[in-house]
Amino acid sequence: GAYLGLFALCEAGLVEKEALIKAIKASRTNNKRLGQVLLEQGLVDEETLTKAIAKQFGLEYVNLDKTTISPDIIKLIPEDLIKRHNVLPLGMNNGRLKLIISDPLDLDTMDIIRLRLNTELDCRLANPSKIRSYIQESLDKTKKEDDDRLRHSIDATAAELAEASRELQAEALRGEAAGADDGPIVRLVNLIIDNAYHMRASDIHFEPMADRVRVRYRVDGVCLEKDNIPKNMQAPLIARLKILSGMDIAEKRLPQ
Repeated sequence: GAYLGLFALCEAGLVEKEALIKAIKASRTNNKRLGQVLLEQGLVDEETLTKAIAKQFGLEYVNLDKTTISPDIIKLIPEDLIKRHNVLPLGMNNGRLKLIISDPLDLDTMDIIRLRLNTELDCRLANPSKIRSYIQESLDKTKKEDDDRLRHSIDATAAELAEASRELQAEALRGEAAGADDGPIVRLVNLIIDNAYHMRASDIHFEPMADRVRVRYRVDGVCLEKDNIPKNMQAPLIARLKILSGMDIAEKRLPQ
């Protein structure tokens, strides 16, 4: 393991002999892999090294610049495993998970994924830095899509409430707040809580304003204004929140 990529690099003539000998000595002295030393000394770039390692270990090399992995495929592996172990799924093949890895000697990672997912692996190799970048971009894109869906749902529900008549308000206050599963107030509150969860918010602020109810989410200590609820839905909204909190919806004067 100390001379990862040595043979493939020699065969390809990617590193001059004298520089290679010095790198070998440095790897022995510092107890580092040869590939790591070559990178640190600027003798080879990460992409070239990855291709050489793939050749040495008989693994397929994956160029992530020319590879698209769908969100459904990404979800084959839990996000925590993807981030912690710098891996990416490519799909399933005959019951085996096609897995992009960055280090063919990291057997612990492969065992963890194999046991966690209860499946055999079919490994490929890709540039470690590009795997990290792809993971970040993919997760950011997925989060944005989820946020957009939540935003659309909240806006649509708020618009539905804005068109509600006094009769709907009274009905919402009497019935929906108390537990109807598909009423607009129930859906709205559920969406707001769901949005807070996806944003990793520590708390939600419902703030009555002159013309609306402002909704702010505290994320990493900062309050972010994201949503606005029609003013005429303030009463049923508060009633629903009281129900969820186990409070008395009839008590409006004393703190609870």
